[in-house]
Amino acid sequence: MEAVGSDPDWRALTAAWLAVIVERLENGRLPFAGVDDPHADHDLICHEETESMTCPTPTTAHQGRYWDVPPSSVVVDRLLARILVAVRGQAWEETFWDHVLPRIATAIHDTIASDLLERGVSVTLLGHQPLSDRLLFRMIDEVDEALLTLAKRRYLHGKYTPDQFEEVLYAGRRSTWMFHSLMGLRPSHDGKAERLALYVSDSDPPIEWPKRVSDSFKRAWESR
Repeated sequence: MEAVGSDPDWRALTAAWLAVIVERLENGRLPFAGVDDPHADHDLICHEETESMTCPTPTTAHQGRYWDVPPSSVVVDRLLARILVAVRGQAWEETFWDHVLPRIATAIHDTIASDLLERGVSVTLLGHQPLSDRLLFRMIDEVDEALLTLAKRRYLHGKYTPDQFEEVLYAGRRSTWMFHSLMGLRPSHDGKAERLALYVSDSDPPIEWPKRVSDSFKRAWESR
């Protein structure tokens, strides 16, 4: 497996890999060995046809910025749409998506994600994906990770205002896990740390501080 940094076009590799899966499905074959066997080793997802190319993995696909929305790809969107038609309703559909979605190195189109959510397929896994804000908000009551992904995105990304960040704070105001995760990070704007400090101070029962707290949060806490 090549390091992500050695190949700048990870989207192209993802598209090539998905194209092999499409070809298999449209020729009446399983997408990868063992997908129909719940006891199989699903590491075989990188099946024999892709041994000559780099196979995406969950750790390489999002390059450590799982909270951010990666670039989109029209090619990947079209391939996923064809795959969705081919696997919809199959007994092994959820197994398939559970192993494919984390390996998608581009933004997952709302149409694909919404279809899966509406049918209750791979919902927990989708909550761990860098979906659009709209879909993450829709999932925050079902999947804790969806709330954390959205909170980190709005806390760390400079395109969001403190007011937009506070929308997530209010939605997750009972999530100690979210507060602990954010208190150790440096926000894109000091105003976000100030909003976070206010919510932490107003929490009932009181929130115990984690071992690691950022200087931004400490300053905001002291200036309340």
